Parts: sequence; structure tokens; C-alpha cells
Amino acid sequence: MSVRVRVSPTAPSHKVNLLHTTITFIKKNTGKNIVAKVLFLSIPTVLAISIIFSFIPALYQRFYYPLDLEWMESGILVHVQRILEGKSLFVEPSVNFIPFAYTPLYYYVTSFFSLFFGPDYQTARGVSLISLFASLFIAFFLFRNQFISRQYRKNLFSFFTVIIFLGLLLSNFIFSGSWLDLARVDTLFLFLLLTSFYFTAEKKSISSAVIAGALISMAFWTKQTAFPFIIITGGWLLFVSRRRFAVYTAIIALLCGFGVLLWNYYSDNWLWFYIRKIHQNHSFDKNIFLNDTPLLLLKREYWLWLSGIASASIIIFFKRSGSVSKFIFWWIISFTSIIVSCLGMATQWAHTNALLPGIFFPPLVILLTLLSSLEHLNICGISLSHFSDTPARNIIFKLKPQISTFLVLLSILLLSIHLHKHFPSKQELSKITPTRKDYYKAKITLNRLRRLPSPILVPYHPWYAVLAGSKAHFHLHALNDITAAGKPYPQDLVKALKSGKYKSIVYDRYGSIYHRQIPGLLKYYKLEYRFGSKYAPVFSGNPCGVKYIWIRKNLPEHIHDTN
Repeated sequence: MSVRVRVSPTAPSHKVNLLHTTITFIKKNTGKNIVAKVLFLSIPTVLAISIIFSFIPALYQRFYYPLDLEWMESGILVHVQRILEGKSLFVEPSVNFIPFAYTPLYYYVTSFFSLFFGPDYQTARGVSLISLFASLFIAFFLFRNQFISRQYRKNLFSFFTVIIFLGLLLSNFIFSGSWLDLARVDTLFLFLLLTSFYFTAEKKSISSAVIAGALISMAFWTKQTAFPFIIITGGWLLFVSRRRFAVYTAIIALLCGFGVLLWNYYSDNWLWFYIRKIHQNHSFDKNIFLNDTPLLLLKREYWLWLSGIASASIIIFFKRSGSVSKFIFWWIISFTSIIVSCLGMATQWAHTNALLPGIFFPPLVILLTLLSSLEHLNICGISLSHFSDTPARNIIFKLKPQISTFLVLLSILLLSIHLHKHFPSKQELSKITPTRKDYYKAKITLNRLRRLPSPILVPYHPWYAVLAGSKAHFHLHALNDITAAGKPYPQDLVKALKSGKYKSIVYDRYGSIYHRQIPGLLKYYKLEYRFGSKYAPVFSGNPCGVKYIWIRKNLPEHIHDTN
């Protein structure tokens, strides 16, 4: 015999009423979930702050290091000095100067600041650091645009997210070649791209199209790899606004297209040789492009990507299509940046700084998506208002608050795991940080170079020659670029070595493969001194440092300095 138990039909309504009262009280006293949101973001924010503080000593020591942090910094300063002297950049190769195969805006920006602070490492590195902080400033306003809440909440959450963004960038600082603070073009390039994208996606006026076009043209004049981004953003504007597309295209055609033609004409076609033909000579590895680099980025960033997928799921499934569309542009930029990184890594002689676009834009876009999902979060993942207009049979929408909360928490958890996993170790930081001993080695190196018979030639580090009291000259990297592109050694270089113009040559490498890079080195010069373990190294990029001093063979013995 079965016993039937009758349940009062009023019990569920009591529970619902109690729950509704509780949630209403919490909402009134937590400012629409601001406490919950702060708590949710606090974990990745604290982890990011820890990463930032761990890098402060390294960045300080690197900024004031008196020699090259990376071997091409010297060549950058030679470019800057040449601009300050009123000389052209894109000229026929000579012993005095061979330009790098980059577009020149970074050199001109650094030259402008050098008018006030002088052409030195700190000025050139300062341009990169200013560009980094300017990028964070733009990111702040980009994050702020995702909120519809009160002013102080917009600023609070945007500030938290900017800290997380900086922490993510620094967590990949060493992975991407320790590049963001160097006297190199890349950080300025990223800033110009980001600012252009901001005006493309976040502003809707014709004037914003003018600004976006001008900024991405400036990015192109900083580094040629802006070209894929120009195509993508142009295609986006064509889809969303033909008037803005027409203005945007006209600005780029004027500043990039006509600008290249005009400059190339006045440089006797040398501009095109350096910024295009040299790169055509570089080989391309399809396997690195299609397999190695994507797998490298995925292995490094998969926790972050999982976090992005969790956040994007909320946008896709629980918002209107109009809300989803605003994120399409940024996700397209994110994937484009990965493709650009893969292209860069697959190009001959690439270094890991080619990964910078692929580790700069995806974290930004993922945080942007996370913020948007966080803004619509309900305390405890429950909001009874969602039940009012939703049929009871639609389970997925009845569970919408709970699923949203779960995905937001999952996204923040995965983001925190990523930050924790890529927290830099002391050993990693020590490899990129000049110590007191390194500063002492740099001082000893400069003192020795200043006592050498002059003029001196320092092919790997031409700015060292300037610091030692000699004149600037070509950089070995630029020399290798032009010879690989089919150009002969500059005749005045061959004559200078043969005639004894340079009394001393300070070199980084030893062996026949390297000696051949300086024609006549073994014939006209003799090895006089080895620095051994006392040499001053670089801390990013090509691992080198001045190790060998060669003296002209026919110099009188009494002027040799081997002390």
C-alpha cells in the first residue's frame, strides 16, 4: 500500500519571495553588484601587480644601461644622429651609413626628443616606454567604453583592467624577446596601431576616419608590417560605413601611397630598395608560418584563450546580435595580429620580437570581452527579472543568470591561472637584467675603447665608436642585408680598410665565417686583445658583445694599448 504525501502549493512561492527579498536587499546595498565585481577582478589584479613589481628593478636597470641592450640599438642612434645633422636616411650604402630595412618614423620621433635630451640610449628607450604607457592610456578609455554604470565605477574597473593588461604584457616580456623597452621601433608601432583601431571601432564620425587613417599610416611609416592591418581595417569600414571607408582610404593613399612615391623619387629609388626589395630577398618558411608559430603561441597562451572563449560565450549566447557585432572588429584584429606574428617568425633572420603583435592584441581583446560580460553580471548569478518574460519551457534562458555567472567566474579563474603560470622567475629576470658587475664591465669597455688608436670601427655596435670619440659608421646588420640583396660591399669600405683609415676594429665574433664579413680584416689587421669573460654583453636579441680588438698591422708598436 502506497502513501501519498501532499505538498503545500504555497511552499515554492514562499521560497521565491524570500529569495527575491534577499536579492533585492543585496542589490540595494552593493551598488548593483559592484562589490562582487571588485572581488572577482581582485585576484587577477593582485597577480598582475605582483608581476609588475617584479619587473620594476629589471626595467630600471635596463633603462640606464650605458651600452646596447640589443645590438641594433647602436644603429638606431646612428640614424637619429644623422637626422639631427640634416642628412638623408635612404642613400647609397657607404662606410659612413647604411640604413636599416625599416620605414623611418621612429627615428624622426626619437630625433625630436633628442633635440631636448640629446641623442642617447635613454632618449631612444624613453620613446618606447612612453609608447607603452600611451598604449595603456588608450586601453583605459577602450575598457571604459564598455560600461554603462556610474562614472567612478567606469574608472575603477577600467583601472583594474589596465593593470591586468600590463601584467599580461610583462608576463610575455621575456617570451617576446624582452623588446618593449628597447630603442627599437616595435612599441611605437603597437601604440599607433592600437590608437588607430580605437578610432576605427569606437568612434563613428568622419573625423574619426581621418584620424584612424592618419594613425595607421604613421604605423606603416614605423614598420611595414602595418600593411595587413590596413587591409583588414579597410575591409571592416567598407562593411560598416562606406563614407568612412572612402575617407580612410583616401588618407592612406595620400600618406602611404603618394608618400612612398614622392620619397622614393627624391631618394633616387633607394627608399624602395631598403623598405621592400631587401625583404623580398628573405626566404620564407611555410612550416614555421603554418605550424611552429601557431603551436608556440597556443602552448603559451591556451589558458588565456580559454578565458576569452568563456567570456565570449556570454556575449554570443546571452546578448542581442547588436551587442555581439561591436566585438567582431576587435576579435578580427586579434586573429590578424596572430597571422602577422606568424608571418614575421617565418621570415628569414626573424627574432622573437616578431611575436609582439600576437601577444599584445589578443590579451587586450580578451579583457575587453571579459569586461563586457562582467558589466552584466548579477549578484550570485540570479536575477528574478529574467523569469518574467521567459517561457518556463525555455530552460537555457531560465538558467541564464547562473550560466553567465559561472562563465564569468570561469573566465577570471582561467585568467588568474595564466598570470600565475607565467609569473617570471628570478632566473629568467636575471638573464635580462644588467647587474652592477655588468655596469662595471660597460665602464671598463668604454674606457678601453677610448684609449685605442682612432678612428675605430665597431661593426656590431657603431654607437660605441661615437662614445669612444670616433665618427659614426655603418652597422653590420645593414651591411649583411644589402649584400644578401645582391649589392656589393661599399667601395669606400673596402678602400678604408685597405688604406688604414680605421686604426682599430672592435669585433664581437671570431672565426672565418665572421672574418669574411669585414673584407681584409685578416690581411690588414692583427688580433691584439681578447676581452674573454670581461666583455659587456647585450641582454636582448642577438647574443653578442665586443670581445676582440684588432689593430692595424703597420701601426708603430708604441701606440698599441693592451692595458
